[in-house]
Amino acid sequence: MFWYINDVSIVTIVLIGILTILVINAAMRVLYDSNNSTQTLWYLLLLFAFPLIGVIFYYTLWVNHRKRLMYTKKIVQANSTQKEIELQILEKSNKVFEENENQLFSYKKTIQLSLHEIHAALTNNNNVTILENWEETFPSIKEALLKAQFHIHIMYYTVKDDTLWKEILWILLIKAKEWVKIRFIYDNIGTNFKDDSIIQELKDAGAEIHAFQKMNIFSFATKLNFRNHRKIIIIDGSIGFTGGLNVSNDYINNPKYPSSCYWRDLHLKIEWWAVHHLQYIFLSDWNYCAEQKLEVLDQYFKISEEKKYGNTIIQMAQSGPDSKTPTILHVFLSLISSAKESIYITTPYFIPNQELLTALIIAAHSWVQVKIVVPEKSDSKFVDRAGQSYYNELLTAGVEIYQYTKWIIHSKTMVIDQKVSLLWTANLDIRSFDLNFENIVTMYDENVSQEMTDIFHKDIHDSHKIDKKDWGNQSHWHIFSQKIARLFSAVL
Repeated sequence: MFWYINDVSIVTIVLIGILTILVINAAMRVLYDSNNSTQTLWYLLLLFAFPLIGVIFYYTLWVNHRKRLMYTKKIVQANSTQKEIELQILEKSNKVFEENENQLFSYKKTIQLSLHEIHAALTNNNNVTILENWEETFPSIKEALLKAQFHIHIMYYTVKDDTLWKEILWILLIKAKEWVKIRFIYDNIGTNFKDDSIIQELKDAGAEIHAFQKMNIFSFATKLNFRNHRKIIIIDGSIGFTGGLNVSNDYINNPKYPSSCYWRDLHLKIEWWAVHHLQYIFLSDWNYCAEQKLEVLDQYFKISEEKKYGNTIIQMAQSGPDSKTPTILHVFLSLISSAKESIYITTPYFIPNQELLTALIIAAHSWVQVKIVVPEKSDSKFVDRAGQSYYNELLTAGVEIYQYTKWIIHSKTMVIDQKVSLLWTANLDIRSFDLNFENIVTMYDENVSQEMTDIFHKDIHDSHKIDKKDWGNQSHWHIFSQKIARLFSAVL
């Protein structure tokens, strides 16, 4: 009996010792990895007040993989080749800027920012088609897929094995039989194929398919929180699609029941040089998840020089745990600070970090018209509460907030002074800036920006404007629940 008690005591001491080591290790990493004192203090309090919960929380949700370099992704292995490519990007971008200096001068800092942080090329002569909802997006995607001659690269966060996916699958099988090379990446968290035969059928046809992260019982906890939220299709290196739409029947709007489940979203079809950056993002992700070494070859970056596609100047950016800086957030902040007249934002989730919140408030105080469209209700009441906790500060500063009432709005856009427009895969929340792999398209084109502005005003027409006085008269329970939800903003 006494031996049993002693054994239990030894086990308890060992477990306490292990937990203590994990707490100290986590606390040291939080101190070294974080530059946000408030966030650091929050995590340290959690660690020492509730050690077991704090340790689980840290190792699954907090670990700073941007500093830990867990995700090292590139398509050029030789440093000399990388330097040569970076020099070519800089020279081409400078040439595009000089040729369009009058149009671009006000945004020089933003352009230089993306060039400096991720060597994002400034490209001209692009053609952009804005695609509204499923009704325009997927017919355009299917048409382009059917015309593919060399390769199809697909990357999606969510793919549901329903009728919409089966339509695309049918096309991919046809193209695979025509010897078109197909590579497909899906996110482990966002996608769960119930029928493995769907994947096997593509593989048997010659397609290569990989989940973004290989997970097992040991790596699941550390990788669970880092998701590839990008939606990208590249066809023959010259046509690209990106935006907010995944592949699912959920996006199909039934004309017979327009108010039953209306899904509002935007996507882009891009042709010409800007597609090269989408290709770079895809191939970098591919080399990571497929453990291959595809490099910069003409077959992946091929464009017909004889054809001029359009007049839109585009600079793309991407960020995530694989990038040294949160470039997408930096692009937002830079363009918001450049605004002189108006900032129009649409987002399905709005949980800004302090930098973004301050930038919007400063813009509003500077007599810039700031309007934000958010859903009246999203798919998470807790996330809604967290976002609503910021509304009072914004309304007090003069920001206009509209709640989309038609049903679900999933568009992710911003228009600056009706001259520059952005469309991205990210949400305006802390997760998207720090934890998710995302991409953004910045378009320096007044015609495109005017079209985006018209779409924004159309969405405002289907929205309810929040009255500052009414919002200030919320019940104490609503305010309390918002404040509690806000405490978890960093991981929502």
